[in-house]
Amino acid sequence: MVNISHNAGFRVSTHVSNTADFHNAIIAGVDEIAHLPIDTLPIAMKDVKKAARRKIVVITTCSLAETAPPSIVPKSLLSPVLNTYKENIKRLHKAGVPLAIGSDNPMDSSLDELLYLQKMGVLDNLNLLKIWTETTPKTIFPKRKIGVLNSGYEASFLALEGNPIEDINNIRKIKLRFKQGNVLRF
Repeated sequence: MVNISHNAGFRVSTHVSNTADFHNAIIAGVDEIAHLPIDTLPIAMKDVKKAARRKIVVITTCSLAETAPPSIVPKSLLSPVLNTYKENIKRLHKAGVPLAIGSDNPMDSSLDELLYLQKMGVLDNLNLLKIWTETTPKTIFPKRKIGVLNSGYEASFLALEGNPIEDINNIRKIKLRFKQGNVLRF
């Protein structure tokens, strides 16, 4: 299925539930993996290295663990799963696997996941912001020139009242919004 999709010019994204699914997704050659495995076992380093080499994007969705029904994450496993999430994020980030921030819940936004990851304390604010504003948009819109302020790129960005590297909550203090170089007025 992956080869057929690639031959037709499509990227392939897959959901995983555990480390075995993650391994199978790597072997299959997908372009993107939605979710860190909901598992107490960390992702095997050989799979981390393959994901890094192939630039397979991994969408974190860590906040799902706390809201998942007990049939998916039993209360007794929540703490071990969250600890494994932390270990997996460290491994993936250190190896250079592109991470993206998203939500699997239509009622949530990527902001909820960003703040959850920040609370986990695994990555600093600068790395979280790069993942949120650079990798994530490029993952969603791979053919558009977005996510950075460079010549030839779309000039779509927010001007904030405070520095979010110093305090992540400054992302809520939006002063101006720009879309393709034009100020948006509300």
